[in-house]
Amino acid sequence: MAEADKQFSIRRVYLKDASFESPLTPAVFLKRGSEPKIEMLVRVAHAAAGDDRYEVVVTSTITAKLEDQVMFLCEVAQAGIFLCKGYGEAELEDLLNIACPVQLFPYVRTEVAHLTVVGGFPPVVLAPVDFQQMYAASKRAAAGKA
Repeated sequence: MAEADKQFSIRRVYLKDASFESPLTPAVFLKRGSEPKIEMLVRVAHAAAGDDRYEVVVTSTITAKLEDQVMFLCEVAQAGIFLCKGYGEAELEDLLNIACPVQLFPYVRTEVAHLTVVGGFPPVVLAPVDFQQMYAASKRAAAGKA
C-alpha cells in the first residue's frame, strides 16, 4: 500500500480504570521523617477492535513507601481507540507499542497527579517514559526466552 494510503488517527481516548488507596491514613499524615520512595511501573497492552481499529491501554502503577510501609498506591489505566490502516505488521507493532502510548501518557500523568492530590498528598508528576526503549527491551527479553 502506498504511503499516502496509510491512516493513523486517534478515534477516542478514555479512562479505563483508576484506583487510589492509602491504607495508613490518617496516621500517615502525622508521620515526620524522610521522603517517601516512589516506584513506578508502566505497562502497555493492545488488542484489535475491528475495522483497522485497535484499543491501546497504558497502565501505570505508582507505589509510595515510607520505610517499609505503603503510604499510597495509585493505578491508572488510560485507553484509546486508534485507527491504524495500511501498515505492515512491523510498522503496526511500532505504532501500537510506541506511537499510541506516547499519545496516551499525558492523560496518565494528569490522572495520577489528580488522584494523589485528592488523596491528600502532593501531586506525583510522572517522569517521561521512553516507550521506544521500553518496547525494544521487551522485544529483547522475548527473544532471549525463545
